[in-house]
Amino acid sequence: MHRPPRICEFLVRLVLHDVDRAAVLGDLHETYSALREHYGCREAARWYRSQVIRSIPFIFHRSIFWGLTMLHNYILVALRTIRKHKGYSFINVTGLAAGLSCFLFIALFIQHERSYDRFHSGSDRIYRVELDLENPMGTNELATSPGALSPLLNRSLPEIEVSTRLFRPSQITIATETDTYKETKTFFADPALADVFDLVVLRGDLSGLSRPNGMVLTEEAATKYFKSDAVVGQTLLVADSLTVEVTGIVQSFPSNSHFQFDVLISMDTWKRVMPATDTRWSPHMFHTYALASPAANVESMKATLDQLIRENVQLGDGWWFNFQFTPLTDIHLTSHRIAELDVNRSVDSLYLFGIIAVFILAVACVNFMNLSTARSSMRTREIGMRKVLGARRAQLVGQFLGEAYLFTVLAVLVSVGIVILGLTWFNSVAGTTISAASLLQGPFLISILLAILLVGLLAGAYPAFFLSGFRPISALKGWASSQTGHRSGSTLRKSLVVFQFAVSIFLIAGTGIVLDQLSFMRSADKGFEPEQVFVISSLSARDHTAASAYAHQISNLASVESTTMSNAVPGRETIGYSFRVPSMEESEWQVIPVLFTDADFMEVFDVELAAGRDFSWDYRADSSGSIMLNEAAVASIGWKPAEAIGREFFLRRGGTTIVGVLKDFNYRSLHNEVEPMAFLSTPIAYGSAPLFLSIRLTGANMAETTSALESEWKNMLPNKPFEYFFLNEDYDRQYREDERLARIFTVFGGLAILIACLGLFGLATLAAEQRMKEIGIRKALGATTYGIAAMFTANFMKLVGLAILLGIPVTWFAAKAWLENFAYRTGIGLDVFLYSAVILATIAAATITIQSIRAALSNPVDALRYE
Repeated sequence: MHRPPRICEFLVRLVLHDVDRAAVLGDLHETYSALREHYGCREAARWYRSQVIRSIPFIFHRSIFWGLTMLHNYILVALRTIRKHKGYSFINVTGLAAGLSCFLFIALFIQHERSYDRFHSGSDRIYRVELDLENPMGTNELATSPGALSPLLNRSLPEIEVSTRLFRPSQITIATETDTYKETKTFFADPALADVFDLVVLRGDLSGLSRPNGMVLTEEAATKYFKSDAVVGQTLLVADSLTVEVTGIVQSFPSNSHFQFDVLISMDTWKRVMPATDTRWSPHMFHTYALASPAANVESMKATLDQLIRENVQLGDGWWFNFQFTPLTDIHLTSHRIAELDVNRSVDSLYLFGIIAVFILAVACVNFMNLSTARSSMRTREIGMRKVLGARRAQLVGQFLGEAYLFTVLAVLVSVGIVILGLTWFNSVAGTTISAASLLQGPFLISILLAILLVGLLAGAYPAFFLSGFRPISALKGWASSQTGHRSGSTLRKSLVVFQFAVSIFLIAGTGIVLDQLSFMRSADKGFEPEQVFVISSLSARDHTAASAYAHQISNLASVESTTMSNAVPGRETIGYSFRVPSMEESEWQVIPVLFTDADFMEVFDVELAAGRDFSWDYRADSSGSIMLNEAAVASIGWKPAEAIGREFFLRRGGTTIVGVLKDFNYRSLHNEVEPMAFLSTPIAYGSAPLFLSIRLTGANMAETTSALESEWKNMLPNKPFEYFFLNEDYDRQYREDERLARIFTVFGGLAILIACLGLFGLATLAAEQRMKEIGIRKALGATTYGIAAMFTANFMKLVGLAILLGIPVTWFAAKAWLENFAYRTGIGLDVFLYSAVILATIAAATITIQSIRAALSNPVDALRYE
């Protein structure tokens, strides 16, 4: 038997619906058979092809027309459903919009954090060359490197196109004719900086980086110093002794840079202070960056550099320079070395924020799905009537999916509006500078589109593909909702409710544990007392004489208890020095952080002695540099505190005697264990070193005391800015990342609970509607309002209880892993889970009870007369 051309038959089957397909193919086959008998197979086939080709445009036009007509109908029905069930629609859209808003906020935050340093054209080829300084005591992981490294890279490593150095003094003064500023964003830089990083020149040129006593400024710095940006050729006084000329204005780096600068001074200017910078392998205070060739291999570069170090550097036994190449784009999220240029974030916290975002979106989607499936299960009679009137299953699927997508689109539009309006608030919480324009970037537009497609499909899938498959007679008699559909839908909804509240208990308990840890770190005994310590930070070692006179003068104030000067204060970076003791070999030098201070350090910071004596103005030796160690340093050498007193202690700068041992105190945050530390009895580390004047106050009349201190400052040091901070606040800045985590947990955890309770309220409302006859019968038979409300509440509270039992173990394991980041940490007590469970159960019970009482108070006559 000869068949018509199969490709043409396939096209007809492809473009026509089931009902039309059979009729059209039947007519075509009948005519084809008649033509084949009279004119042969070839003519019949030609006619068949021509008919199909001529018909396809009409069929497409007809399909598009009816498709658009059906889409219009779907939208009309969906809008009518929204108007008819306003409360349900409000809960659905609000819950989903809140979840999407949280997701978009956190997605913007993650995108911002991952974008760090990617704005440089060669960002994928730029590496920071960092030093792992291996010594007999262990390894110091530094973000810095020696001054001699960059010239060696340029000279001897062929894979490196160019390398450059940055050196940032912890503080430096810059003075105009009328004002003096204490700056922390001033760098000495090689001229090759512009070859590695993208420096945008706005005025003048970069010649200032290529010659001694030259500099370039950002627009902001130029405006601050000269009240104008027309400053090329102007001069500034740097570090009280260097007259430096401005040769250009450059654009500031965007906020997503791991280092920010206001002033760039030529490295040749620094070489006038340290002439042997290019040849010295100590100290290690330069941030070195290298632009590698496109074909460079990191492992090969590292192996070559190791060989060069062996050939060019002589180190003592137990010492070694191990250099690492860290990609520029990885620094912000993965590097937490000593002497970082900024406080970097943790990639683990970014993963945690991502999990929170997904959880909250999942809670919102689950809420949306729950309400959608619960509402659709009450529409079985509508489904049956549509089928009786000729609706095909594909059309019912389209109807339910269309309604789901309409709700989703509305929720997305609302959430985008919330994000745009709330970005200022979010930036203050997260410490970012994200703009609304980020929402228009390709990844976010794609993610929003995917959210619409995915959420709409998930929410509409159950009613679209399951309920639309019921036989009309079952649907019209209500069997679908009362039997299979009800059971499967009920099980699904219960499972989703459990998931929602398990996530909620995770967020509530997680927030409690984070807050407990923060409270523990602030209240834990640090070994010193940072409260009521007022620190003036605008001094350098050259100001020591004037600062001493000022300290003597203010000691007469009733609110001043004591003063001390040092090159750093707890929480701030110190200087590492090489040392040895007589029991070591002469070549066996180790490194220890040294705090340069004076005789009143212990009194101001309230640090206790473990052995020996404190520094004292009564001992002549202390004025030339006696030393104290902490207990950790003594233990690392192998002594007991009492054994250390009177022993010799050699620093690279000279020998001295140990006069005391301090009890260990947390100089750094409680993220870190107490490290070995030395204290030298002079506050001057080197000529241009920073100098901090710390003043312990009584705590009375702080505003008046601050005014008195400033007034005396202006009398005695009129050319110095009066810049200060309170030590407890400055010390706590080390916990900003943890505080940010707590805020995000608190805000978004609260929103997750709100979304879950919105869904619970909606489900309770729908359950009451579905059981209206049952409530009427129970009331007619004598059931009390309390009994009916308790029955409803108990059914839902079982699910909440199950969610709590499932959520607590997950939360415990996650919290335990997070607390491992802290050397000193609080325990995970049962109380935090108990409080979290009570809070969640109370909120859920209140939500359900309100709706349960409303249902129980309804008139039983109205319920029994229903339909």
